[in-house]
Amino acid sequence: MTVFISGPVTSDPDYHAKFAAAEQTLTAAGHHVLNPAILPGWLTHEQAMHICYAMIDVSDAVFFLPGWRESKGSCWEYRHALAQGKLVEGVGL
Repeated sequence: MTVFISGPVTSDPDYHAKFAAAEQTLTAAGHHVLNPAILPGWLTHEQAMHICYAMIDVSDAVFFLPGWRESKGSCWEYRHALAQGKLVEGVGL
């Protein structure tokens, strides 16, 4: 299964480590992982969201990290995932 990771980025200075840990766990469970934390920091929020939506579109599921409900981008990703009929898993669902 291909899984996209969603979670707070701009409000969390440790987001790289948290996304990397989630990627490692999901990969160990046999999934193919799309990790948006690898996107370049110079992208605008809007540019990054376009790329994230495309990543969600090719994923089977979206895994949400703790604090995702406080992230504007993660909330948008949640709505997009549901509209696309993706499986949503993770914290607070």
